[in-house]
Amino acid sequence: MCGVADGVIERYRRLKSSVEKALIEMYLAGVSVRRVEHITEALWGTRVSPSTVSDLNKKIYGTIEAWRNRPIKGDRRDARSESMKS
Repeated sequence: MCGVADGVIERYRRLKSSVEKALIEMYLAGVSVRRVEHITEALWGTRVSPSTVSDLNKKIYGTIEAWRNRPIKGDRRDARSESMKS
């Protein structure tokens, strides 16, 4: 019986992760929070609150900021200064 419960829990985790990714992608694509609410209601019969969308986006903003502030390896010449030399 435990194997069945484990399978259900694992499927739920994957589904939850997929839904979270879809919500984040919608928001990052420029879909308004209000539109996200309407889309989730149409798909799943329940609205996702603006605070839920905000909480999910806080997760991704940390990742985006880390990527933006990462050290860049290799030659980092400024393209503007290179174009002025020509």
